[in-house]
Amino acid sequence: DLPLTPEVTEALLAGWQDEYNAYNTYQAIIDQFGAVRPFTAIQAAEAQHISELEFLFERYAIAIPEPQTLSAVPQFATLADACAAGAEAEIANFGLYDQWITTAENYPDIAWVFNALRDASEFRHLPVFERCAG
Repeated sequence: DLPLTPEVTEALLAGWQDEYNAYNTYQAIIDQFGAVRPFTAIQAAEAQHISELEFLFERYAIAIPEPQTLSAVPQFATLADACAAGAEAEIANFGLYDQWITTAENYPDIAWVFNALRDASEFRHLPVFERCAG
């Protein structure tokens, strides 16, 4: 296997942290509003995304760091507001993956995972959050 460039390693770590941030944000929303959809389902998907990235960490011998915690626990006035924030976060997420897919173009396995996670954000999570936001 081709050794990882620092840029690809950084993209993997940043993607992993971004997925953790989403997971923790959705947990904060569940803590505030109860075990409500779509947050319970999308949080489970974020856990799967974390696992997919950690598989790549193992494959490329990257130590799994301690995830950073959220600097502030988000609070929302309504569930629709939380969904609107979720939609914004998913748009930002797939924008990052668009950049990282190019960064990882010489690593087909990493580019494939990045593309799958990117598509999950745009085509699965974003529409659900947009419907929920009204």
